[in-house]
Amino acid sequence: MSGRIFIDSFSGDLADLMPRQRSPRIALNVLKKSPRVSCFDMDKRWLQYLIRDLKRDGLIEELPESYPWIKFALTEKGEQQIKEEA
Repeated sequence: MSGRIFIDSFSGDLADLMPRQRSPRIALNVLKKSPRVSCFDMDKRWLQYLIRDLKRDGLIEELPESYPWIKFALTEKGEQQIKEEA
């Protein structure tokens, strides 16, 4: 029997940040390249707080996405912040 095997980790790049990388600036750059976060990763308290802060500050917005993913997009303010820090 032959066929393809697909492996999906159900983990987004944002959840893989090391503690020293968990800043709003780095998070915005990660979300720009990889906008999906798994709902399974949202049990990480630091990730919940980081996303809460980015949303509160108007830097990201949540977009519709199918389970188990949560998709985020940078707002104009978030895009501008990346440009200013580049």
